[in-house]
Amino acid sequence: MPTPHHQIVIATSSSGAVLQHLCHEQFAKVSGVAWFGPIDDALIDHLQQQAISSHRFSSFASLHAWFRTLQADLLIVYKVPRLLPPFIYQSFPLGAINIHPSLLPLHRGSNPWFWVYYNMEMYTGVTIHRIDPIADHGDLLLQRRIPIEIGTPLNQLRAMAEERIVEMLTDLLSNWTSINPTPQETFATPSADPHKIDLHQLIDLKRMEVIRVWHLLRGFPQLLPALCQEVKPTDEYSIGNLHHNCTSQANSAIGTLLHTPHRHYLICLDGLIEIVSL
Repeated sequence: MPTPHHQIVIATSSSGAVLQHLCHEQFAKVSGVAWFGPIDDALIDHLQQQAISSHRFSSFASLHAWFRTLQADLLIVYKVPRLLPPFIYQSFPLGAINIHPSLLPLHRGSNPWFWVYYNMEMYTGVTIHRIDPIADHGDLLLQRRIPIEIGTPLNQLRAMAEERIVEMLTDLLSNWTSINPTPQETFATPSADPHKIDLHQLIDLKRMEVIRVWHLLRGFPQLLPALCQEVKPTDEYSIGNLHHNCTSQANSAIGTLLHTPHRHYLICLDGLIEIVSL
């Protein structure tokens, strides 16, 4: 069981609640943080005050060399946009674990949040699993479900996920020897990367119910310019309320904006979506 005498290393691109928790975790001590994103100078100073080393990723060879200087037992990976090669994750006595924001094997791959919103799923979750050569494929260690209310903004859902992750990490690290890894179902395939798909093939405003469009835009408001030519990517706006079954606009008006003296609305198949501060 990891104790404060066991050393863990974190690979991450996030300086949020998960990292802050691990740096004060009572069952394991962080000896180093490998950064895969922008450097937060204030956080680096804070880590140095706690005698925690840091390394900015430039190559796997330099990362491996840095890991060897730390002599850590366990690697924890969170929000790393790269697949780690075996010589990295196999170099730790306790192995390496990844934190993935879905209930694996559902929604393997990048950006599982998009598919959760697109499918209007009523729950999602978080998985901690061992790392193996295939992305998001290793044996399951812990999972937690998170219920989703329709229209929940993505930042709120992410905050809920981080709360679950903090709880799960304490549970995992304090009960390490009693956790039984469970192989994942092999038939599941990774979800497609939404950045590589034509959004107009996925989101047809003339066919998709307004509640689905609204829920998706509440999670990903940045998609609006791709759906409505009147909105520019540089416009500042937020997604307001849903007005269901209140439009009888012609089919040609769907995907355009309805302007009133005090409000703007995206016209959808069976309702309107309020666009705030356009």
